[in-house]
Amino acid sequence: NALLMTSRAGIVTTVRFEPPGSAPLPTLVFLHGFGGLMTPYVETIGRALQGRWLVVAPALDPVGAWRTKRGQAVLRETLAQLPPRADRSRVFLVGLSNGAIGALKAAQEEDVRRQVAGLALLSGISWGGDTLAGVRVLVVAGRRDARFPLTFVEEKTAELVRSGAVVEALTLDASHALVLSHAEAWVSKFAAWAE
Repeated sequence: NALLMTSRAGIVTTVRFEPPGSAPLPTLVFLHGFGGLMTPYVETIGRALQGRWLVVAPALDPVGAWRTKRGQAVLRETLAQLPPRADRSRVFLVGLSNGAIGALKAAQEEDVRRQVAGLALLSGISWGGDTLAGVRVLVVAGRRDARFPLTFVEEKTAELVRSGAVVEALTLDASHALVLSHAEAWVSKFAAWAE
């Protein structure tokens, strides 16, 4: 969408869904994938969470290159500058496709692990790191996802488990677009898992 297509190095636009009120809120930091629709993603996720969460979504670039040096720097800066209402003990990284790969890369660093309570990987996964000992990970995959086939997701999920991650998985009868098409199902699972 236009927000991603017009992004430039040195400038990061962040989309936020913040319910009314002043109480601290658990916080979902959403890392987008390749292309996509930032505003509908954030609005759909925020509404599915029934206004009980703060959603923060930095727009990196049209590719969702979170695993790059710049992507990792933007993620760290986003975590450092969360809104005042963010409950820092309940910050979760939720990555979609390339965003999931970037979330996993970030979680290999101790400073990021200290700042997040867990990772949710939507329609995307990778692994090749050393350890994620004790890191909570929710893997959400679609049976009809041609970009991340279920057999690949299952193989990489097993690697995460061997690395020490505490993994739960949800498989939906969905394509790569499950973030929107199956929002109620995955968000419901995410909210229960994040408690």
